[in-house]
Amino acid sequence: MSEILKVRDLNVKFNSRVGGVFGNTVTKEVLKGVSFDIKEGEILGLVGESGSGKSTIAKAVLSLVPYEGEVVMNNARASMVFQDPKGSLNPSKRVGWLLEEALYLSGEKDKEQRSKKAREMILTVGLKEEHLMRYPSELSGGQRQRVCIGLALIPGPRLLIADEPVSALDVTIQAQILELLKDLQQKLGLSILFISHDLRVVYNFCDRLIILKSGNIVEEGIPEQVYAHPVADYTKELLSSI
Repeated sequence: MSEILKVRDLNVKFNSRVGGVFGNTVTKEVLKGVSFDIKEGEILGLVGESGSGKSTIAKAVLSLVPYEGEVVMNNARASMVFQDPKGSLNPSKRVGWLLEEALYLSGEKDKEQRSKKAREMILTVGLKEEHLMRYPSELSGGQRQRVCIGLALIPGPRLLIADEPVSALDVTIQAQILELLKDLQQKLGLSILFISHDLRVVYNFCDRLIILKSGNIVEEGIPEQVYAHPVADYTKELLSSI
């Protein structure tokens, strides 16, 4: 099975000023030599506590932050689903407009095709055509996240980056969204980089996982192996907190 994404020696640094406008500039290393692969059709879990650098990896893969190192996509487009569906959607636009605009920005100039694909996508994510006419505020949290998944998928990516996509939802809706993602992954042949702070969520969802601490990978493997025989002390701490 070939790799859809290769990340080699990824380093990210951010500068911040301490002590106001005339204070000193301090450099913080957020990622320190991170390397990993994602295979075709694989779901890779990226686990770590807040501030470990998980979201920064996602942003670097999408070239949203400057980085040093190598990020190689194998003839693939990547899209991202964010943690907060409410904050990810323009509240002044209807769902249909949002989906069609995502298609327009990805190069689809034919209005009829955009409308047709928007109708298809809203059904694909488990909603109804009537939801195309609604504003985000008229949807539940789970419905908004389904729309966000549709927005990410409608340009036709082969790699989906899901950054804490269920953490803002209640447990019942979490299970429904995870089931949807798994179903879409199988139907569309997607690869998924699934970011979470919750080892319980990734256990049954991911094919393989990486444990990140303070910008470093401390452990990786298949979930069953990592859960049964953790090597890193940090992994043992995470497991003991479940």
